[in-house]
Amino acid sequence: MPIEQRDVPVQPETILREVQERTEPTYQFRNAFRDYDASDNDAEELKFPVPDDDLEGHVVELDEGSDFPRSELNYSEVAAVRQKFGFEVAITDEAVRFGRVDVEAESQAEMARAQMANIDSRAFNLLDANNNGTTVGNDGEDLDFEAVVEAYEVLFADEYNPDEMVLFVGPDGMRDLSLDDSFNRATEGGDSLVTDMGPDYLGTIYNVPVLSTNTGDLADDEAIMVDTSKYGYLAEWEPMTVETYREDSNQQTIYQLFAHNGFAVTDSDAAVFLQGGASGA
Repeated sequence: MPIEQRDVPVQPETILREVQERTEPTYQFRNAFRDYDASDNDAEELKFPVPDDDLEGHVVELDEGSDFPRSELNYSEVAAVRQKFGFEVAITDEAVRFGRVDVEAESQAEMARAQMANIDSRAFNLLDANNNGTTVGNDGEDLDFEAVVEAYEVLFADEYNPDEMVLFVGPDGMRDLSLDDSFNRATEGGDSLVTDMGPDYLGTIYNVPVLSTNTGDLADDEAIMVDTSKYGYLAEWEPMTVETYREDSNQQTIYQLFAHNGFAVTDSDAAVFLQGGASGA
């Protein structure tokens, strides 16, 4: 007969351990990528058309009976390759029967966090390796308002969409911008920024949200600004799924997590890396 958690007497330690929640990183880099539902697609690769350049045509005055000047659009293709990710967690019957926590719920929550960490880490690695040739700021100088404006200028000058841009900063960058008077005056939060909005969201500059992440991927003074409508896709053939099966010989239940997905970077120039501040340049 299956052992159910409700059969276990509630112990004082159970409540204490539920109150003591685990620390959890703030994942943000996945937000640089658009969603693409590939659940109905059986291909190993999904190819996204990417324009090689703008249409080189111009509207000109035509003489009567003259030929029209002709232009064409040229496209390349970028592929998202399906990859399978997953792992298992074994939960013994004793852990369920005599455990001090709801081990099943805890395990599933940790598996979900592990999946989020995997997606976020892969997203950062792509952003770190594929970005605009222009690097903003001075290495070793505190991240500042001038550097953020300069990154915005780089993207805006290349005709990227300001309404779809975001800026990712790490803990040190969050601190630097929070203490930067020019940055605080430019955001809608003003002087109440650090008390009212908290560290995950620092406000906006030119309507660009500033999002904090504490995964350790961004080093001191570093940041990345991205046009999320152009940079790339995360294609999901099968979203995160958890299935269970029994191993009666070991008296345990196996929780198996898996997902099928893949990234495609469609425009690496849509991301600008900030390596430090620009006010000392």
